[in-house]
Amino acid sequence: MPSTQLNYDIVPDKSPLYTTVDQLNQSSTNLTFTATNAGKASVTIKAIEIELVKVVNGTDSVQLVLPGSAGAIGVPNSFIGPHNSAWTVTGGDGQFTLKPDEGTVAFAPGATLSFVLQNVVIREGGNGTALVPVFEETDEAKAQTPVGIGITQSTLNVQLSADDTLIEPNGSTTLKWTTHDASSGSLTLPGNSPSSITLDPSTDLTSGEQLVSPIVDTTYTLTCQGRGPNVSQQVTVSVDSLQMSEIETSTLNVPAAGAPVVLRWRTNADSCTLDDGSGNKVSVPTTVPNAQYSNGYVVTPEQPTTYTLIASKKLKDGDFITDKKAVSIEVPAVSLISFLVNGQSSFEASNDLYWNAVDDSEVTLGNLTWEAENASSCVLTCSFNPAVGSEYTTPEPVPQQGAKGVYLLFDNGNFDGLVTPKLTMTWTLTCNGYRGPVSQTVELIVDWANPDG
Repeated sequence: MPSTQLNYDIVPDKSPLYTTVDQLNQSSTNLTFTATNAGKASVTIKAIEIELVKVVNGTDSVQLVLPGSAGAIGVPNSFIGPHNSAWTVTGGDGQFTLKPDEGTVAFAPGATLSFVLQNVVIREGGNGTALVPVFEETDEAKAQTPVGIGITQSTLNVQLSADDTLIEPNGSTTLKWTTHDASSGSLTLPGNSPSSITLDPSTDLTSGEQLVSPIVDTTYTLTCQGRGPNVSQQVTVSVDSLQMSEIETSTLNVPAAGAPVVLRWRTNADSCTLDDGSGNKVSVPTTVPNAQYSNGYVVTPEQPTTYTLIASKKLKDGDFITDKKAVSIEVPAVSLISFLVNGQSSFEASNDLYWNAVDDSEVTLGNLTWEAENASSCVLTCSFNPAVGSEYTTPEPVPQQGAKGVYLLFDNGNFDGLVTPKLTMTWTLTCNGYRGPVSQTVELIVDWANPDG
């Protein structure tokens, strides 16, 4: 493959650029990419490709990983030159293509394109020069050139261990550590006072010990600073017992039956079951929130319910131990406070309104008003006597408090066959919930007799 016609350079914003030692402290940088026409003739470019997935560094390999899609790179800086053309970046996962929006761009002698690749993570590799392949596409051919990035492997090293990673209840163990080329460091001690200690360079920074007596499973972290990114090591000490937190809830009193309640708990169990007291037992995670339930475990009690979390763990002697925690959720009973038509339980409309109306117009008969408490849903239905049509049901549940206009489409012909000139509309409000459903009815009586005879 021929050599490129433009000169390319990639410069990190940190020097020296260190490789990542552990995933808790990743080494990242911004890379400034430039393409320059150092020649005496204009060069027409159709596309430029950069491959950061894996670049060669002697016998070592190094991954420069860009998180997210191509959009995370940001828009390249404006093209510095007479055309000032716009460029579009496509691709991802470390391989990117830059194309001018106009299809091609002519780089005049001395013209330069510059943009920044942000948050490039240096994952691995040794000392040396990482060679990043850059491909250049013109009308004539596709060319390639390697661009070097200096990579330095940090000599900072940290080791952390525990004499025993599984202890008896009320037991102790000793944490031990060694470091190399560390200038400072600290050890977190969750559950202790103080909760962290700073290592003294004159005594215990290079090596040291710390006695700990955790009462629950505990992860200890040693973090050291030196040349390059920080380096951390962790060790977890488990207690040979079953540990359970109380069940945390978003509320102990829901506003209505079926309302959601978020439960959270923490255990070191091997398995957990949630029992709602009605014979419904489900297997649940041993700790919530977690990856599956990021906000918590949601339950929707329809009545007062006591949820019991049953945890089980196998001890190192082979015996199984179980424990349980419970929480009770109160659900209020549904009640229907009022349901009225035009402020009354029964209302007879005047017939003058209808006979003076224009045919096929909407004739307002009145207004329904209602108020309910602790309902999970409410619906309105209507029946007619004599039957002049099918019963009516609201297509969607109505709110616990509200009002609804009642009307008929006026047409004299609809009522020619009535045995009685009066039509009774019986409206029913039904609200569902704990100890429900509950209902109330109101009557709206319509006199269809012609007042003029």
